[in-house]
Amino acid sequence: MNFSSALAALLLLTGMASATGINTNAALPVGEGTFVSRTQGRWLDVEGEVDRYLASQTFAYGATGRLSLFGSLGYVWNEPGPNGVTDLALFGRYRIWSRDAKRQTLAFSAILGADLPTGKQPIGGLSAGVIAGLVGTWAKRDWNVDADIVQSFRFDAPDRTRADIAVSYALLATRKLQFVGVLEANYRRQGDDHLLFISPGLQLQMRNVIVEVSYQIQVAEDAARPSARSVAVLGVRLVF
Repeated sequence: MNFSSALAALLLLTGMASATGINTNAALPVGEGTFVSRTQGRWLDVEGEVDRYLASQTFAYGATGRLSLFGSLGYVWNEPGPNGVTDLALFGRYRIWSRDAKRQTLAFSAILGADLPTGKQPIGGLSAGVIAGLVGTWAKRDWNVDADIVQSFRFDAPDRTRADIAVSYALLATRKLQFVGVLEANYRRQGDDHLLFISPGLQLQMRNVIVEVSYQIQVAEDAARPSARSVAVLGVRLVF
């Protein structure tokens, strides 16, 4: 597969988005003056005799109507090893343009931040890195689309790229809860290794709690190292 073509297709859709993707934090919705906690567990089926588990915790705060602040940290278990804390990602997302018309919303945001090292390799890095990216959001009635591309420039390790697009639809809604179906494409690059996943998922949305499940299925790869064939994801979002 031509990964440059796949990435270009994702970029073309960056202008249409809404913040409901399960496998990215870049487009996570955060209201002004509210805190959001997202806790996720990931079970990775990796090629070869490797089992990998990742627990991650993300906090976000809506500082203003345009600016949201994020912090994310994880812990990786590998069988037979190594294990350790991931780098700490800190970034801000600033809405640079938005428009509401004909019962639909379109917005673009920019991301800027840093990866701070844990000092333990190979899970963490030895020096800091810079995070930069773009997010697009679009919503109309029961439909939501969100897209993002985020680049991590590392000083002591290969650069990383994440690109995502998620389409969601409200399947069922009552007065107290809502079921939302989500379908994502997730592109991941680290150095010369490229991976592409198709990820169906489901969200159970209540007043201040959202339960998320997703299953990432690898559909293309160009990687020298063992890669994840599939990833099972379970998460909980709390809004304060």
